[in-house]
Amino acid sequence: MSNFSELKTTKQLISESVKLSDILPLYKNYLAHSPHEGLLEHTELTAKYLDAIVAVNKLDIVIDRLINGIIPQQELSIKNWVKKLFVESIVFHDLGKVNVNYQVIKLNNTGFNVNDDKIKTNHSLLGAYLFLVHNFEFILEEYQDKEKFLLLYGFCSLFCFSISNHHNSEYDIDFSKNKFKSYIEEFIKYVDVFIFNAPEKFKKDIFCSFDISLKQSANYISKKNGNGFHLWCLLKLQYSLLTASDYYATNHYKSSRKSIYTEDEFGIITNELSDYLIDNFNSTKEYNQKLVSDYESYLSIPMSDLQVISNDNLLILRQKLGAELIEGIKNNLSNRVFYIEAPTGGGKTNLSMLAVTKLLECKRDEITKIFYVFPFTTLITQTHTALKETFALSDKDIIQLHSKAGFHTKNESNSVDNESYDNDKQNYIDYLFINYPICLLSHIKFFDIIKSNDKDINYILYRLANSVVIIDELQSYSPSEWDKLKYFISNYAETFNIRFIIMSATLPKIHGIDVGTDAQFEPLIRDVQSRYLQNPNFKDRIAFDFSLIDKYTNISVKELAYQVILKSSEYAQKHGSVHTIIEFIYKKSTTEFFEEIQDNQLFPLKNIVVLSGTILEPRRKEIIGFLKDSNNRSENILLITTQVVEAGVDIDMDLGFKNISLLDNDEQLAGRINRNAKKEKCCLYLFKKDMPFRIYKNDFRYNFSKSLYDNPQKRQQILESKDFKLLYDLVLDYINDNNKLEFTKNFKDYISYIDNLQYDKVNEEFKLINNDSVSFFVPLNIKLKLDEDGKSPFFSTVDIEFLEK
Repeated sequence: MSNFSELKTTKQLISESVKLSDILPLYKNYLAHSPHEGLLEHTELTAKYLDAIVAVNKLDIVIDRLINGIIPQQELSIKNWVKKLFVESIVFHDLGKVNVNYQVIKLNNTGFNVNDDKIKTNHSLLGAYLFLVHNFEFILEEYQDKEKFLLLYGFCSLFCFSISNHHNSEYDIDFSKNKFKSYIEEFIKYVDVFIFNAPEKFKKDIFCSFDISLKQSANYISKKNGNGFHLWCLLKLQYSLLTASDYYATNHYKSSRKSIYTEDEFGIITNELSDYLIDNFNSTKEYNQKLVSDYESYLSIPMSDLQVISNDNLLILRQKLGAELIEGIKNNLSNRVFYIEAPTGGGKTNLSMLAVTKLLECKRDEITKIFYVFPFTTLITQTHTALKETFALSDKDIIQLHSKAGFHTKNESNSVDNESYDNDKQNYIDYLFINYPICLLSHIKFFDIIKSNDKDINYILYRLANSVVIIDELQSYSPSEWDKLKYFISNYAETFNIRFIIMSATLPKIHGIDVGTDAQFEPLIRDVQSRYLQNPNFKDRIAFDFSLIDKYTNISVKELAYQVILKSSEYAQKHGSVHTIIEFIYKKSTTEFFEEIQDNQLFPLKNIVVLSGTILEPRRKEIIGFLKDSNNRSENILLITTQVVEAGVDIDMDLGFKNISLLDNDEQLAGRINRNAKKEKCCLYLFKKDMPFRIYKNDFRYNFSKSLYDNPQKRQQILESKDFKLLYDLVLDYINDNNKLEFTKNFKDYISYIDNLQYDKVNEEFKLINNDSVSFFVPLNIKLKLDEDGKSPFFSTVDIEFLEK
C-alpha cells in the first residue's frame, strides 16, 4: 500500500497536539479522579500510555494500514488529519469531566456547585460533543472543499462514539438513536468553558440532524473503500486503545507508580527473550538439536526408505516433517497465513514451536507476542506443559487463559500492606491485558477479542498486532462459521501483521471459501497427503474395523460389552496386556456401558476409568497421568469416555471402539491408538449406537459423513487413506453455493453488518459454540497428593493456596 509508511507517528501527533492547558483556561480547577489528580495530569498520563502502548506493540503501521485501506486515494495531508483525530480522540476523551455535577457529586470537588441539568453527572456524551466542536473549527478552516470536509467530519463524528461509550459495557454505533439532541442546551453551556472558535450556529445545530449527517458521512467513507473491514476495525482499535490507555493512566495515579510501564511489564517479546526461546528450543530436546543443526540431511532422505513400520522410521519422518517446515518458512517469509498439516502422531506441537522459532529468527523486528488458540482445555494444559519444558519458561513469560486455569500471577505479594495491594492490582492488570509474551487461550476467548464489542474483551484487541497466532484443530469449529473464520484471519493477517499458523491432522482448507479476500494460505509442508498421510507409519499404525457397523444397525450395550471383552481379551493374551478405549457420543451411554461392564464377571480389565466433560480437572489430570505412567503398561485398562479425548489428548492406547459421528472425528480418536508405532495388531472398531443428529444437526459435515458412511467403499477409502479432502470439498462447495444465494441469510448479510458498523450484530452472529453453559460449585473431598517439594501434579500453586485457606 502506498503512502501509509509516511504518516506521522503517534508520538509526533501527541507532541504536535494542542495542550489541554491551551484550550481550558481554568484547567487547574478541574479534577479527573478524586482526591487530587487534575484533569490535565490525567490527560497527559493518557497520552503517555497511548504513546507507550503504540510504541511497544508497533501499532503505528497497523493504524496507518487501516487508514490507508479506507481512503487509499486521498493525499497524505488528509490521512494525517484522520490519524490526528484518531489520536486526539483518545488523549482528550475526558473533556466532558468539566461537567460541574460530575466534579461535585463524583469527585467531591468543592470548587463548583451542583445544577439541575438533565445531563446529571454524565461526562462521556458531553466529552464527545466538545471533541467534535473543538475539531470542527480546524476542519472548517483547513478544508473548504465539500468532499474533504465531509470526509473529515465523518471521521470526527465516528471517533466520538468511542468517547461516548468509554464507560459503557459495550461499544455501539446506533445511527437511529440521537442521544445528543435532548441534551443540546446543557452541552452548549460548556463550550464557553473552553477556547473554541466554532460558529454559534454550529454549536446548537451540530446534533440536531446528527443521526442523518453521521450516517451520510459514514456511508461516504465506506463507499470510498471496497472492504468495510478497515473502517470497522479502525474504530474497534480506537476503542481498544482509548479504554486501555485510560485504564493504565487511572491505575498509574491510584497505585502511585513512579514510571510508565516498560516493554517487559507490557509482556513483549524482547530481543533477549527471542534469543532465549530460540536457544532453548535448539538445545533442550536432543531431537530438536539434531534437526536444526542438520535439517538438510533429513530433507535428503528418500521417502521410499521410510516405508517399513517402525518406531525408528516414525522418528525420522517426524524430523523430516520439521525439516520441510523450516524450508517452508524460509521460502514464504512474505506470507502471513500458513497451514501445518501433519498426520496424527506427527508431532504438531513440536512443529508449531519450530515454526515460531524460525519466524522469530527471520522476523524478530516484527513479532512481539505469541498466541496459541485451542478448542479444548485439555490441549491448552498439555501444550502449556510442553512449551514451558521446551522453552524453559517461567510464569512471567507464559499464561494459560481458560475457565479451569485459575488466576495467574506474575508478582508475589509481600507483607507490606501497600506494596501487597499494588502487587495484587498489578497481577490483575497483567491478567486483564494479557501482559505475557506467550499466551494459550480458548478459541472462544480469542475470536471474541477479534469480533466482540464487549469493553472488557476489546481492551486487548491491540495486543494481537505483530503476533504469531497458532490455531489448532480447526476441524473442531462448526463449518457454518468457516467463512467468517477465513474472513477475519485474512483481514487481520494483512492489517495487524499477524502470522497465523493453522494446523490439524484432518485440516479443512478454508482458503477455498470465497469471502472477497485474496489472502494467500501457504502450506508449510508440501504434498502431505501423498507423502506422509499415505506412509504406512501413519496410515497403517492401526486398522479400521467396520464389521460392527455392517452387522448391527443399532448395537445394544450388552452386545457392545461382549465385543469389547472379546477383542480386549484376545489382544491381552497375545501381548501380555491391553489398554482399550471406548468412546460414546452421549454421557448417558457412557454411564450405561460402565454399569454393564462392571457387572460382567468375564471382564479382564480390572482398571476401569471414566473420562467425560463433567469430570473435574484434577481428576482428569490424574486419569491422564495414570494412563501415561509406564509403570502401568503391564496393567489391563479400559477407558470409557465421551468425545473429550478426540483431539490432542496425549494418550497411547492399543484398541479402540467408537460410536461413529463425523468422519474427521473418527480419525481424531484413531490418533489416540498406537501413537508411536511400537505395537502390532492395533485396531479401531466403529459401531452405531447413538445417532449424532442432536449434536451435529447444524454441522454441514453431518449429512455428508452420514452419506459417506452409508457407502462402505467411500468411508473405507477416506479413513484408511486419510484423504479428508473428499469430505471437505463437499462441505466447502456447499458453503460457497449457499453464500451465492440471493434470498437466504448467508455471509453477505454478515458482511453488511461490518459495512454498516453494526458491532452488536457482528458479535452476535459469529458463534463458535451455540449452546449456553453454567458453572457451579461442587463440594467434594479430594485427596491432595504433594511431592517432596510440596507441589501437586493436579493443582496449581494458586489452587493449593486457595484450598489451604
